Amino acid sequence: MPERGADLRPIGRLAHPPFRPPSPAEAAFVGSAAALLAAPAERAAAAGGAALGRRNVPDPGAPRRTLEAAALAVSLEAPLVVATTDPFRDLVRVSAWSMNTPGRPPDGVLARHMSIAERGAAGFRPLASAALDALLAGDEISMAACLRTRRRAAKADGPPRFRLLAAKSAGLRPLLLYVDLLPAFAAAGDKASTWLRSLDPAQSGPLLGISIALFI
Repeated sequence: MPERGADLRPIGRLAHPPFRPPSPAEAAFVGSAAALLAAPAERAAAAGGAALGRRNVPDPGAPRRTLEAAALAVSLEAPLVVATTDPFRDLVRVSAWSMNTPGRPPDGVLARHMSIAERGAAGFRPLASAALDALLAGDEISMAACLRTRRRAAKADGPPRFRLLAAKSAGLRPLLLYVDLLPAFAAAGDKASTWLRSLDPAQSGPLLGISIALFI
């Protein structure tokens, strides 16, 4: 559980095992990743706020907080549990596939699918190596090929895995999203490649996996 905004409700029921805050090392690591990946979105949010004036100004820190949570989930192969649908606008930048529904499923149904989402992340491990190699080489053709492969894999995995939640994507409410940081790393260009080269493969490799976000 990364740091939450002060305006969000308390989460006392999650303050016990297996839930825990990230260690200082984990927090620093995903914070560095989020700072790198969120920079383009933060600039866009700041520009939008300046254009709108004081009213309806976007929160410029939202993309970084959202990507920090996404990076933590991906690196730990854990599901990303999202308490509102607001972060969808930032997570869609790092989406391999998503599903909408007309409304919110019952609590019990969502709870059962958290473990299903957790098991899903392991199936994408074989795709991480090729994506990391493409980023380190700065090979845009290989990156594009990896993105297509990962999106096809997510689209093939999602409907059967979550068929009891929804038979197909329909409606406007986000239900789940396959989190893939590769698009954001690719958009960051040389800065991302340089940062990834500075890491141990045991750190960089897991960041190129895929996790699943559930909007509860």
